[in-house]
Amino acid sequence: MYGEGNKITKPGALEEYKAAMLGGKGQATRFLYFGDLDWEGIRLFFRTREANPSLELKPFAALYSLMLELAAKHAERQELPKSPDQRGVTGSLSEFLAALELAQGDNPLSTSTSTSTSMSTSMSMSLAGGFLKDLLAEGKYIPQEIINYQVAADLLK
Repeated sequence: MYGEGNKITKPGALEEYKAAMLGGKGQATRFLYFGDLDWEGIRLFFRTREANPSLELKPFAALYSLMLELAAKHAERQELPKSPDQRGVTGSLSEFLAALELAQGDNPLSTSTSTSTSMSTSMSMSLAGGFLKDLLAEGKYIPQEIINYQVAADLLK
């Protein structure tokens, strides 16, 4: 689902979407959040979850793992971009990383798929967490667009 940045953090935004598009109450629905990996993206996840307390919202661990793997490969060739958010406001990285590890086995697109772009066993979540921590400390980010159409199409096969 396309959240349009801060619009998704409006109180009840996902709850309204669920009611209008997915039939409302009574159905168990899990939303998987996916966005840029920078402080603002991490804060957006927590604000969205806080704004929709009746819903199950988790980070889409398989896609975030893929982003981290692709970014690590990209970082070997050239610099990753500076985050557009340079305000210096941080978020709860440890809680976000914990949510990624907990959500990893629950995601419909597990990182253990056979696609060549899925996270390899050589990059564990702890290594990925260290890579992300360093990236954030440098004021850089991984745009969600690192997973382009072809990569996403291959992942969904």
